[in-house]
Amino acid sequence: MTIALAELDQALYIHEQWCNTIHSPLICRLPADERDLAENPHILCPFGQWYYARRSEGLGLHPGFVAVETEHEHLHRVAAQMLKTTSANHPAPVREYQDFLSTITRMRSEILGLKNELEEGITNLDPLTGANNRASMLSRLRVQQEAGEAEPFVVQHRDDGPRRLQDLERQVRPPSR
Repeated sequence: MTIALAELDQALYIHEQWCNTIHSPLICRLPADERDLAENPHILCPFGQWYYARRSEGLGLHPGFVAVETEHEHLHRVAAQMLKTTSANHPAPVREYQDFLSTITRMRSEILGLKNELEEGITNLDPLTGANNRASMLSRLRVQQEAGEAEPFVVQHRDDGPRRLQDLERQVRPPSR
């Protein structure tokens, strides 16, 4: 999981670099990279190569991972259209450029949301069993307690220092009636 996080950070950085390079052909009328004008540019960029290589792995099933694809495809489609327009010596339409910028923001937001969920999984799940660990159970119980869905629980301190929760099972699974 930590490897996936590191790869996600690297992929995001690389894609932000790509976004920055798109401005040169748009503003300075420099030639565009042919990959950006191809039929499926979202697959050819470094982020796309990383993304589609991970699609069949466990990360590819995560809803946040799937949501990134829509924004990524749209971003490249808008960029390609602007590059084609400027290569014909016409300015990029303001509406397309604004769409490009807002899609960058949405894609970044999707990626950061995915990253946050992965980090939460690392922090709150037992690495061997995948079950919620003590810290995540406590925070979930507190939320339920504040919402009035669970009775208060008691934390007792023993002389030797470790904490134990009384009636934890009752809080997690209320008695059947």
